[in-house]
Amino acid sequence: MVNVEVLGLLAVTVGINCSVVANSFVKLLKGLPLLQVVAARFLLQSVVTIAVVAALRSYGQPIRILGPPGQRHLLVIRAICFSASLGCSWSAIQVLPLGIATSILYCNPVICGLLVHYVLKLEVLTPSFFAQAFVSLIGVVLIAFPVETEKLEPRDVVKGVVLAFTAAVLMAVGQSVIRLMDQVHPIEIELFQDVITALVFVPCCFLFSGGEIVLSDWTSERIFYLAMFTLAGLAACFLVITGFVLAPVTKATLFTYVEVPSSFLAQVLYFHHVPRASKIVGASLIVLSVVVKFLAEAWSQDAAAARARKGHPSPEELTVEDSGDLVEQQPLLSDIRDEQGEVQ
Repeated sequence: MVNVEVLGLLAVTVGINCSVVANSFVKLLKGLPLLQVVAARFLLQSVVTIAVVAALRSYGQPIRILGPPGQRHLLVIRAICFSASLGCSWSAIQVLPLGIATSILYCNPVICGLLVHYVLKLEVLTPSFFAQAFVSLIGVVLIAFPVETEKLEPRDVVKGVVLAFTAAVLMAVGQSVIRLMDQVHPIEIELFQDVITALVFVPCCFLFSGGEIVLSDWTSERIFYLAMFTLAGLAACFLVITGFVLAPVTKATLFTYVEVPSSFLAQVLYFHHVPRASKIVGASLIVLSVVVKFLAEAWSQDAAAARARKGHPSPEELTVEDSGDLVEQQPLLSDIRDEQGEVQ
């Protein structure tokens, strides 16, 4: 039987690569007003999500349209943070090279881990987390500064960097809120997100900005890009949400770093933009810090499990004198009962 945590981490990995595909298509939509892109994306995505929910409900799945009553305030917070984060990150991607914008966004896992530990107090941070955070932030600085400005105005560079950092903070808050949700199906989170964004956030933005959708701007090529952008983005959202539900936040965020090398690869292959040596070093530091942290945590868990097994008595050795330790050993005793059942 596959471990639930492993499934969660696999979902995050696949979802993050879908996000790279989506970001590549949004870069191809440069030239269109971003508000039009966001409006079209979420309208189309809402239709797809509603169709999926209708299909699941027809098969008897208890999908709640507005989510569980006690969790709706969390769904609203998550929707606001996530929508604002996407808007900022898409704006940054249209200004900066894809790999650079994506790498700056990866202050997000560090911020997310700090929020979950210090604010929500849901998970414990190890020294390896802080070591990894320090090294990865050095990598982000190497990538972000200096930005190649041959084809960019200095004002656009500053704008792109600020937008990317803002998106990182908002994304961290949104991902941390997911961890507070209980008994919420990932598709309920996605449905709430899409409907609220399409029917509330985007119309409000149009109202206050005075923007409008110009249909003549949408050529057949741009409509195709939008469709691919939406499908890849929807797959990314659903898989990443699933991963953060199934796996601990600190581990799930580690696997989101896959997006950094994937984005640089897309930048080179699809946009023919070869990064400088300092950018490659920065990306390598980010990935290396994550790999080392993951291996360190895996070794630590294996060592703890080995110590627990070594100090745990066999069923035959358990006596009345051991009863004082039964409360502390309860999780291990349940394993013993399972093993005895298998033998019988």
